[in-house]
Amino acid sequence: MTPSQKALSESNPKIVQWFVDTRPLWPVQQAKPRDEVQQLKTVASRALSLLSESEQASVLKYYHLKDAKMSLVSHLLKRLIITTLDIPWPRSIVSRDSKGKPCFIPEDCGSHVVLDFNVSHQAGLVSLIAVIGLQGAQVGTDIVCANERLQQDTTHISKHGFEDWVDMHADVLADSEVRFMKTVSVDGQPSALGTAVDKELRRFYAVWCLREAYVKMTGDALLAPWLKELEIRDVQAPAAKEGLDSDSLEEGEVVRQSSNYFQGEVVTDVKMELSAIGAHYMIAGSIRIPQDVDSAGVKLGKWQKLDFEKDVLKIAEATS
Repeated sequence: MTPSQKALSESNPKIVQWFVDTRPLWPVQQAKPRDEVQQLKTVASRALSLLSESEQASVLKYYHLKDAKMSLVSHLLKRLIITTLDIPWPRSIVSRDSKGKPCFIPEDCGSHVVLDFNVSHQAGLVSLIAVIGLQGAQVGTDIVCANERLQQDTTHISKHGFEDWVDMHADVLADSEVRFMKTVSVDGQPSALGTAVDKELRRFYAVWCLREAYVKMTGDALLAPWLKELEIRDVQAPAAKEGLDSDSLEEGEVVRQSSNYFQGEVVTDVKMELSAIGAHYMIAGSIRIPQDVDSAGVKLGKWQKLDFEKDVLKIAEATS
């Protein structure tokens, strides 16, 4: 589904999966970080004008340009998905539910709008996942870039070992996940010295990405008290497509994650997928399906890379 298509009715639910690469957007003259961010007022004036004053302020508060750009696109995508429901741009106001998760609350209490959405951003990419027309469904997404902190990660590992590096994050991982990453190699066999660090790191970030997508789906924060009771088991990182250049964001392998447990019980109402995007990115999508819905008809799909000018900015301006 492209942004120009209208959302389907409740009898025909739809899952939307978009992402935007913000890195080439709005080049500015090199300056001090805060000064670069302020240049967005000029170079990104069209995009900023589509946001409320409070949304603009939340973008321009960032210290680093890359973070401000991701924030700006995140705001626009959340509003854009709302407009696919025949909501004019000025009324596509993003609110927050009781847990703080972004949501859309129709002005008309009798409205039949049924929408849940979530966004993520990391290392220049912004993703949005939405489910339209499925009452009670929840969605979540997360992005990781496996080589974003490669120098810091490998420096620590070379000094203290991979197990110590995993232990640094153990507070927000299930004990079974920590054991799995320490003892099982990326090929599914017992771990041994000499395993390629980059493969181990990629699998770690795959686990992290899936966990984040699940937690964000629920609307709870990363410090939710039940975090260690969630187990994402037997994770295999999706492989990037071979022969990609460094700038490519072509989709590679997609892994369907089905071995999920909560408080020791198998999770049966959540579908999760993890997609390799380009050489180093992975994007996770998660959807919780209501118990009274046939889950066989609810499927996650491919992540659609949007052209910012054509698929976002022009459509937003046309509906303003």
